[in-house]
Amino acid sequence: LLWIAGGTFDLMDEIFHQPRWMGYYCEDLLRLSGMLLSAVGVYKIIERINLLYVDARSQSLKDELTQLPNRRFFIDTIREKEGRRLALMIVDIDYFKKINDTWGHLVGDEVLFALGKQLAKLTSDKVLPSRIGGEEFAIIVDGLSAQEVDELAQSILQNARAILINHDNPLSISIGVGLRHKDEPQNLFIKKVDDALYKAKNNGRGRVEWAA
Repeated sequence: LLWIAGGTFDLMDEIFHQPRWMGYYCEDLLRLSGMLLSAVGVYKIIERINLLYVDARSQSLKDELTQLPNRRFFIDTIREKEGRRLALMIVDIDYFKKINDTWGHLVGDEVLFALGKQLAKLTSDKVLPSRIGGEEFAIIVDGLSAQEVDELAQSILQNARAILINHDNPLSISIGVGLRHKDEPQNLFIKKVDDALYKAKNNGRGRVEWAA
């Protein structure tokens, strides 16, 4: 508006003579102020768009219920670490369908949220938990020994039992764990850890099983 006002005074100057001070203050000052504020406004708009993009990108990589990173983040992260020696845990809630059928989906969501909250506390530059779908969680571990990974898995198993389903029944989870060998393909690495999880399920649940 200031820019337009300055241009209006400039146009009026062509129609009739104006005092010199009006040319300085009403034309040049308004025009320059308008140009400056327009430039600042454009910068602010671009900055706002960039913030919205960053927020949208962050939300697209986050699970809505647990606020943990989601499956897309998990796949992207493990792909970025291709060729590195990693450990992977896949965590599954035992009898989750029974929880939903017995106490309802609201209680099921409370269990997911509580377990997600526990796993989120483990997040560090070496431990990256995420929810990869349904009642399954994955934890990428980078830079810990096999013994440290096993101790971490056992502590996750024990801590989960502190979560009470419907304020009464301790939560049971099963965990499959595996180490990625150098240059092992990503899909085979994930599959062998997933197989270890099924082994934990078949061996009675509520336990940790290592991939061969």
